[in-house]
Amino acid sequence: MGVEFHITRAEFWAENDDNQISSDEWLNIINSDPELSLSPRNGEFNAIWNGDGSDGEDWLDWSKGNIYTKWPSTPLYRKMLQISQELNAKVMDDDGTLYETPNAWQFDPENRETKASANSQNGSKVAAERNAIQRFLSLFGLKKR
Repeated sequence: MGVEFHITRAEFWAENDDNQISSDEWLNIINSDPELSLSPRNGEFNAIWNGDGSDGEDWLDWSKGNIYTKWPSTPLYRKMLQISQELNAKVMDDDGTLYETPNAWQFDPENRETKASANSQNGSKVAAERNAIQRFLSLFGLKKR
């Protein structure tokens, strides 16, 4: 289990039916960025990031209209911000918390320490409330619009 970060165009990454990032858009990003390379052994749309600060195991993958990774290091998170700008998208975690600035997420994989800015902590509260509403609505087969 771990925190997932998503590059998405949706208000909430899991509800992106109307505003997906296409696999072709993702492949174009990979093909035009020398820091990214396809890693087909890990999946058709999996890419390894070898930019400044990479530990050689940093990856991004595309699925169902979003680009995602788990436990991004700070440098990979910052790369995600750059990619999100190119795609007119945003970066958010599983709970829907938006991460918008380079210092909003800091994670050192060696120490397993994270730091989130006050804005992202406040966003977590809002996201938790939204998720509780979603769970309530799903009990009745309804979907929040």
